Amino acid sequence: MNSVKSAKVGKVEEVAKAKAQAKAQAKAKEAKEAKEAKEAKTKVEETKVEETKVEETKVEETKVEETKVEETKVEETKEVTEVKETVVKTVDLVIPLAAPYSSRGYRRTVKTVKILKNFIKKHTKNDNIKITDELNKKLWENGIRNPPRKIKVQLLTDENNQIRVYPK
Repeated sequence: MNSVKSAKVGKVEEVAKAKAQAKAQAKAKEAKEAKEAKEAKTKVEETKVEETKVEETKVEETKVEETKVEETKVEETKEVTEVKETVVKTVDLVIPLAAPYSSRGYRRTVKTVKILKNFIKKHTKNDNIKITDELNKKLWENGIRNPPRKIKVQLLTDENNQIRVYPK
């Protein structure tokens, strides 16, 4: 049970790390753009000193150009700050695995794994299934001839539409 909780926590931590990285990248871009804006302002101030000798109409034209540049930078930052949030779906199931016991005792656990995958495919309508090591160990703990007759599992679906099967 602790391993399932740690897997959940690990998945949540991965999502949190991804969000933190996206935020850090957005902040870095904003800082860079702010620095560029300051440099642009200093250049504008230098040009204003030179333009005081020139007519006042030319000074007004440069101010209009400056505002256009700043607006485009703001639009770019809005696009960067959008972060996709991932939703992890969980489902708890109790899967009956008694069918291999109707046959002879050899290789029952192998048949049990196939039954488990087919059951999950049928109920989730998804072929992308990954059985975790913890569940595999639980299925094989009594050997090849004595698999469990039923098992509680938890299904986690991630953003790539892959289903991971954990023991409950």
